Order: sequence, then structure tokens, then C-alpha cells
Amino acid sequence: MQLRIALLFGLVFHSCAITFARQPNFVLIFTDNLGYGDIGCFGSTVNRTPNIDQMAREGLKLTSFYVGSSVCTPSRAAIMTGCYPMRVNMDISGTRRVVLQPVAQKGLAPSEITIADVLKQQGYATACFGKWHLGDQPQFLPTNQGFDRYLGVPYSEDMIATTGPRLGEMWPPLPLMRDTTVIDAPVDPNRLTKLYTEAAVDFIQQNAEQPFFLYLPHAVPGSSVEAFASESFRERSQSGTYGACIEELDWSTGEILKTIRQLGIDEHTMVIWTSDNGAFQGRRLPPHGQNTPLRGTGGSGYEGGYRVPFVVRWPGHIPAGASSDELVTSMDLLPTMAKLSGGQAPDDRKIDGMDVWPVLSQNAESPHDVFYYYLKTQLRAVRSGDWKLHLPVNLSADRPSVKPIFAEIQLYDLKNDFTESNNVADDHPEIVQRLMKVADKAREELGDIHRVGTGQRPAGWVDNVISQRLPGLPSVRGYPSDAKAIVGKGIGLARWSAKSLDGWKAASSVGLDVDDAKRMVVSTVAGDAVIHNLANDPNGKQRDAYLMSSDEFGDMHLHLEYLLTEGSNSGVYVMGRYELQLRDSFGIPQEELDYNDSGGIYQHWDEQREPKGYGGTAPRLNASRPAGEWESMDIVFRAPRFDPSGEKTSDATFVEVKHNGKLIHENVRCTEPTRAPQLSGEAARGPIVIQGNHGPVALRNVWIRDLE
Repeated sequence: MQLRIALLFGLVFHSCAITFARQPNFVLIFTDNLGYGDIGCFGSTVNRTPNIDQMAREGLKLTSFYVGSSVCTPSRAAIMTGCYPMRVNMDISGTRRVVLQPVAQKGLAPSEITIADVLKQQGYATACFGKWHLGDQPQFLPTNQGFDRYLGVPYSEDMIATTGPRLGEMWPPLPLMRDTTVIDAPVDPNRLTKLYTEAAVDFIQQNAEQPFFLYLPHAVPGSSVEAFASESFRERSQSGTYGACIEELDWSTGEILKTIRQLGIDEHTMVIWTSDNGAFQGRRLPPHGQNTPLRGTGGSGYEGGYRVPFVVRWPGHIPAGASSDELVTSMDLLPTMAKLSGGQAPDDRKIDGMDVWPVLSQNAESPHDVFYYYLKTQLRAVRSGDWKLHLPVNLSADRPSVKPIFAEIQLYDLKNDFTESNNVADDHPEIVQRLMKVADKAREELGDIHRVGTGQRPAGWVDNVISQRLPGLPSVRGYPSDAKAIVGKGIGLARWSAKSLDGWKAASSVGLDVDDAKRMVVSTVAGDAVIHNLANDPNGKQRDAYLMSSDEFGDMHLHLEYLLTEGSNSGVYVMGRYELQLRDSFGIPQEELDYNDSGGIYQHWDEQREPKGYGGTAPRLNASRPAGEWESMDIVFRAPRFDPSGEKTSDATFVEVKHNGKLIHENVRCTEPTRAPQLSGEAARGPIVIQGNHGPVALRNVWIRDLE
């Protein structure tokens, strides 16, 4: 029977035939930004990790295990696809940031084959519970990448509605998703480890009688200034909140191992425990996370960014209490699991991972000749054998306006100097030259900054993005049938373009040309229009950016929903002349806001129909809320009347202004101008202008209705 099963699955390695009573289960525990020295079995003396330490005693430690990148998104792309991130074009975000962010147009191409895809073809039940970070659009989510089930946050826990505006972005509240639907927002990150663990245990119990693949990419330690953990772990931690989150991760591991034992599937289940990259020590105050004894941190090209703790346990198949210093990478997991499951790695495309089962089970030598250290799109270092060369690259090459900063050539013998303390480049010029040629080969195939490699494949891309929000709070809602000049109805433009803003056009306060003005307007974010402004023009003037309606209106009802960023000083100009200012509280606590601290109604009009400046007698409007929250404004406006000679017969009047449905102003008269000789006829008309100033403002569900 065993021989038949061995032939069925083709599980023969070198001269040693291995047979299994059933296809093995795989549990892959992948933590976030956890350092090399953060757990006991890798040297920590401050974090208590008894379950992980016991797992190491019952399994194998790899002390030279490398991930595909020293930052989140590329590292996750590597472990899922078995490829260097550069090969699958997931080395950098669509906006050239180091990782993907919310409402991203870019994501892991659905055409890529993931570990889950491979195992699903072999009859495995598959689930992902945790931080995905390979695209938050529906086509990029785990359930479209080989997973039957998903529960988690689609990106980092620090990418939230209140931090996005600092980068000029409009991000939704932190969403917890089940499959493709948001079920909670904002979710409390302190809950996530327990939540994911409960889901993992439930999945294992449900699938104990069939092969399964459980991918558990935890959200912690994470990227926030303070780590997250359940209250019970915070209370008993002896090393602060960071220690609490590590200890809760250890508890989670213990719960999973206990469940596997209780179900009697211990000898059928491989459990892997590792991290996506090294700890970002400088981000936490005081610094936490230990990459000791390695040099560098997450986001660097040193070992502390790429070399992470790795423990694997599989009773009866992987030797207990073993340790190996052979070079193994996260990209090797796909081909290794594929072969163990009875399948094979994709053969219709190039992947970079290799089958490392002999290393894990027999302490064999690494199949890798080289390893490449890419950061964003730049090759920073290469390793061949025991030698690692840091390349003399321009560290500011992706920022043309910054003076070039060239890295020093550094050569280290990692076998005797894995702390990268003694640069021996001057002593071994022949090794430097050999490794420079290795780097050239990598650049040719995988590319480099400003260079496309021959072996690169495109990432996924969508033009019309959505924001992951709770059902019932869509980005775009209904409009009156007679409304005109609608903004935010799924326009789906490319970033920095206003060409298809139906009913609107871009403008600027300092006479910028059309193209310059247009790139101040963004309208791809969640189907909402977003108005940006540039800080200053070359003459030092503030550059305000505007959306201006193509049509002109007089008596009208204007409805808009808006989200202000921190420090934004935006406004709406009725008839292009009368401003209702929508203003952030500029950091003033809400309870301390004075009546005059938060927006108002102004008049801007002279006889040449040019902005006149602030003035008029209208009272100010205390209607704003702190940045990062959606608000609504309804404005019912009566235009001023003039006789045929240009003499005014009635003032412009804000008949009513409602903020979030509450009446805040009624019958506010605007006395300027007293005369408008260029106008003839009874009622004046003008465009609606929406301003972005001192920071972006997002708009959705904007409509204008003429009054009878």
C-alpha cells in the first residue's frame, strides 16, 4: 500500500524513497516585521516564547533563511509565487512607494500561480487568515489567488483613515474582510491575533480528514509606533506592548499545535514559522524588535532586513532538535510543497525557488548558488556561497531631484562574519569582480532601477478602483434624476488627470497652464474625486487647485460629501463668487473649537467678475469636524438679482445650509457686490467651484439641482 502511494505521488528524493499515508497538510505562519532575535530559540532573552521554542526542539531551525525582500509587499509576493518580486513586478507600488497602499491600482497578477493554486489543484482545502498586502481590489484578493476562504485586513494595520491624509491619500477605515466583503471597519488591531487564531483552529478542525493548506500571515508586530496585543497579554507582559504581541503570537502557535495533536494529524502536518522581513527598529519609540546579532533592519540591504527566523516541524519526517545554516529562501516553499503534495511547480514560466526538501529532511547542501538582495527596483547586494557584496549603487537614483548618494563597496565573509562587521573588499578584489558579474546577470534578467529585465512579467492593474468599506457605505450612492454636474460616479481616471471629469474642468489660482492644473485633480480613489494642490509655485505663491463646473447656476440646491485632510483649508464657491469654507480644525481639539475657528461664508466678487478677496458681512460657519471623516453639506442658494442697468435689486442669499443633515444657517445675505454692470437680466449665474487648499479634499456624491 505504501509503495503504491509513493508511486502515486512520485515522492522520491535522491536515493531515498519517502512514502506518506496521506498527502501532508501545510501550516505556514508568517509574522509581520518580526526580527531575527525576537524569539527565544533565536536568542531573545526578553520575549517569552515557550511554544515556538518547543516547536524548534521538535523540529528544525534554519539560521540562513532569506525572504524575497526586506519590506512587506514584495516579500509576500515572493513567498506566494516562488519568484523574486522583480520577476512578478511586485517590487514597488503603482505610485512608486515601497509597498502597496489602500485603494491601489496595482496588485499581484491573477495569472500568477501561487502556493494555494498549486495545492488546490492537488485537492487541498486552502485558507488565508491575516494580512494579505498583495492588492486590495477584488481581483487581487486571496479568493482570486487560489484560496477558498479569506479573513483578514488586506494591507498593513497602520494604513488607516487618519494616517492616509498625511501622504495626501484618502484611505478608508481599517477594513476586516471575509472573502471579498468588509465585515468590520475600523477593526481594532488588538483583536486580530486572537481572531485569526480562532479562525485557523476552526479551519483545521473542519478539514482534519482531508489535506489542507493554512496560510496565517499575522498582522503583528506590524508597522505602527506601538505594537498591538490583546489586553490580557498586555497586562502580563514583562517587556511592554511589543513583548505582549510576541507572546500572543507564541500563544497562537501553541493553540494551533495543540489542535493538530488533539486531532491526531501531527504526523501528517508540516508547520512552518517565520517572518516577512526583519524588525523596523527605528519606527517604535522606544525602539523595539531585535535583529540581533545581525546588522541592519527591515527596509535595509543588510542581513537584518532579509534573514529571518525559520522553524519547521513535522514529526517523523523532519529531524527533531536539528539546525542548518544552509541558504534557503521563502521562494523555495512553493516548489517544495508542490512536490510533497504530489504535484509540481509551474513549468510554463520561470520561478526562482527550488525544492529544498533534502535540506529540511536530510541536512543536504543548499541548491542555491546565488541570492539577490533587491530593495524596491534596485539591486543592492548579491550573495554567492559565503560571500556577500554590497554594490556601489546610487541610493537616491529613484529621486532625480536629490543629489546622488553612492553606497560604499562592501564585501563580507558571511560564514565568519555574518554580522557584516569587517569589510574585506580591498583584500579580495577578484571576489568583488566576480560578484559584480553576478549582479550584472541579475540585472539583465530581473531588471534594475530604470531597467526592464528580460525575465520580468507584468503585475496586475485596474483602472477603476474601489475603496474597501462596510456594506451600506458605498463610495457612490444614488442621485436625483434631475441632478447635473455629478462628480464621483465611478469616473475611474488615471491618477493626476481630469480629462474625463464630466461636467467639470480644472483651474488654478495662479494662472497655471491647463496640464499643470489638471494634475492637481485626482479622481481614481474609490470612485471619489480628489482635489490636490501643490505647495508653492516657483514665485512662492500658494497654488490652490479647483474643480469648476462647466455649466453655470443661479438659484440652486448643491449637495456634496467631502473628506478633509489634516490642515486642509478648502471651500465651495457658489456662482464662483460666494465661498462656503470647509475647513479642518487645524489640530485644535474639538472641545476647544471656538465659533470662529472652523469655516465660514465669504464674498469674492468685483465688477470685473474676478475674485475680490475676503470680505462681506456673512457670519462664519462652525460646521467642520476633525480630518479623516466623511461629512455632507446641503446648500440652498438664491442668486442676486439685477435690473437691466446693472443695479442690484436683491442680495445673494444662502437660504439654508445643512451640515450632516442639521440646519446650521438660514437666510444668510451677502451684500456684495452692489452693482454688476456687465450683467443684464434678472438673475445672475455662475459656476460652482470646489477648492483644494493646504491639502487634498475628497468628494463623493456631488450633485446640483436648479431651483424653480
